[in-house]
Amino acid sequence: MGSPASPSALSRLQVFRSQTDAALGKLNREIIPPAILDKAKQYLGTARRQVDNAATRPVVDPRNIKAGIEAMFSVYDAFQEVVEWHAKNLVHSEPALLGPVQHALTLSDLRDSAGRLGSYVVPYLISGKQIPLSDLQRINDIQKRIALQWQRLQLERNPEEDLARQSFEGYGLPLVANLISEGQLGKTYSLDERDFTLRYTAALAPLEKSRSNYLRNTVEKYEICERKAARQFVGVLACTVCIVGLIYWIIVVVRTRVLKPLLDVSASLVALVNEQPLSSRLDRTGPKEMDELFKALDAVEIGLRERAELTERFKQQAETDPLTHLMNRRAFEAEGKASLKVLRGACAFLMLLDLDHFKLINDCHGHPTGDRVLVAVAEVLRNMVRPRELIARIGGEEFAILIQAQDLPAAISTAESIQAALRKLEFTAKDGTPIRVAASIGISEGGEYNLTEMLSRADLALYDAKRAGRNCIKVFNTAVV
Repeated sequence: MGSPASPSALSRLQVFRSQTDAALGKLNREIIPPAILDKAKQYLGTARRQVDNAATRPVVDPRNIKAGIEAMFSVYDAFQEVVEWHAKNLVHSEPALLGPVQHALTLSDLRDSAGRLGSYVVPYLISGKQIPLSDLQRINDIQKRIALQWQRLQLERNPEEDLARQSFEGYGLPLVANLISEGQLGKTYSLDERDFTLRYTAALAPLEKSRSNYLRNTVEKYEICERKAARQFVGVLACTVCIVGLIYWIIVVVRTRVLKPLLDVSASLVALVNEQPLSSRLDRTGPKEMDELFKALDAVEIGLRERAELTERFKQQAETDPLTHLMNRRAFEAEGKASLKVLRGACAFLMLLDLDHFKLINDCHGHPTGDRVLVAVAEVLRNMVRPRELIARIGGEEFAILIQAQDLPAAISTAESIQAALRKLEFTAKDGTPIRVAASIGISEGGEYNLTEMLSRADLALYDAKRAGRNCIKVFNTAVV
């Protein structure tokens, strides 16, 4: 921990920052006051500089680490203004949401306070130093605040929140208290920052789950109310249609020559709703008044067909990476979960492939050259996998491949074949510089794991491959050169 952050860690940090910037860019400045949004972005820039300063220091100093952590929490505080602004507008438009909104905000504040509590311990676990009195006082203040927030939540009893409180107070708080006691007694901390983070995060998991479930249940509750109102509207509309239909039927009785064409039109509309084409046997003879109706029916058919084509095109765009035309992460996760259900994990292997030093290609030769490399890599991967196997671009230069193989050696052999094919790729930059492609691959086995676990394990294996010098293959917990 006494050395600067590794290049792979810094690379992942840049990816996360890019994702954050992209999410902030999607916020509508015409709806959210720009002053609030700009303030949050300003705090974010300051916090990033603090984190970069702490990450590049050759010697661990808890003050630098704490400054970086506190700066990130200041970003959270600044963005809370955006959340509160949205909450006020939501309650203003629907006063009945006041209670649920306040409860949700309290849950979020409680989760934030619990996270801050643990953050005060981490710098001193890294440095091995004793927690100073000033930070102990802050920890005490946060604990009091957490106790008050739990009291507020008790106004609306929730069994899941009670379990979250038991987990936090029975495991999380004692964990922090034990480490503080060890530091005060001058003992060596029994946990390092990684083990503490894992255990403390596990203690907060029920609270995080409770918050997510509360928000989801609240949304579902009001969606039910919305659907009920919609059904009532449909009922009123149906009654109106029935009345109009009755009047229309009386008119039709007088105009018997119109009856059959109208019935034909009705049947055609039902066919269109069921995505069936209009019958070529539709009788279009009759009074001139019916001509416009037939034209409208044709227009409906054209409109529905165009809408179906547009919907399919939008679906494909939403699930496809525009550069490589591979699946994106969203589509891969959906298709991958479905594939694993069929396979039940047997003979399934997940590869995460990351192009080595790809950033240098972009930086030295430009993004168009980098795009050419990505497209060529995608074509190689597309040719290497079988039709029933899945391949996706899930990040800038990261690809995911879900394959079926007889056993682990067969999966490794496939990965080696992919590496060999990539090494054969040849590119020439505009200045004539040859460009070679190499990749690191992490592999995880299916077994009893779901796709999320496989992705996590493959990511750890990929990280091992990067640390091992890149351009190699690693299996989760097993090294393969």
